[in-house]
Amino acid sequence: MIHEMEKTEDMLNRFFEGRTSGEEEQALYRFFRRDDVPAHLARYKPVFEYFETGLAQERAATPVAAKRRMPRMYPTRRICLAGLAAAVLAGCLFYFPYRTADDFDPYEGSYIVRNGVRITDTKLIRHELERISGETLRQEADMERMIDELTKDPDDAFDRYRLAAMQRRNAILNSFTDPHARREAEKILTADYD
Repeated sequence: MIHEMEKTEDMLNRFFEGRTSGEEEQALYRFFRRDDVPAHLARYKPVFEYFETGLAQERAATPVAAKRRMPRMYPTRRICLAGLAAAVLAGCLFYFPYRTADDFDPYEGSYIVRNGVRITDTKLIRHELERISGETLRQEADMERMIDELTKDPDDAFDRYRLAAMQRRNAILNSFTDPHARREAEKILTADYD
């Protein structure tokens, strides 16, 4: 009987450590079902009664979780959803490429200063910005033409280049109607960047 008690206490320790087999657990359940459980082990009797019967009752009371399945979808619903998805896709394909092209404004963020006031409304300054852009392109073409002429006849190229540059500078300065803007442009044109 002492040997059986030592074996039971050893199984009890291993049970609480989670190291018992299924057969050993069944032996412990049988042991604690008896009426003659020793006093020093009697405190574990309710625990094993709960593991044997209470846990099983709780499982029986809790409905078994059914497999989650997709609800049955009827063919007409599938067709409707497929059509809706196709319509959304077609709308996205047609809307987004044109939306970005319509919203693009190359002058966004540009500004001009008139009489010390900064004007940022692109509707008001669009014509001025386009005129300046055209003038810049024309000046660039003129400079390229002048460079071509200079490379053809290098004898008096420097004098012609200097004269043409002075004429171009004066033309640029005379294009400003605002005296303050003209002075600022002259500072820029005569600045030494070396």
